[in-house]
Amino acid sequence: MKIMLILYAFVGIIFQIIIGKWTGFGQGSIGILTFVFLIEIDPRFKFAYILPNIKAKQETKNGESK
Repeated sequence: MKIMLILYAFVGIIFQIIIGKWTGFGQGSIGILTFVFLIEIDPRFKFAYILPNIKAKQETKNGESK
C-alpha cells in the first residue's frame, strides 16, 4: 500500500516535469493535482472511505480511555 502511494507521487512528479518542460513554465500544482486524482480514483485510498475510518478509530480510542 505504501508502494502505491510512492508510485502515485512519482507519476505526479514526472507529469509535472513533462508539463513544465513542454510549456517552459513551472507547473508546481499540477503534480499535486495528479497525485490527488490518482489517490481518489483508487478505491483503496479514496478519501470518502478513509475519513470515516479515521473518525471511527478516534471514537473507539476515546471510548476506551474513559
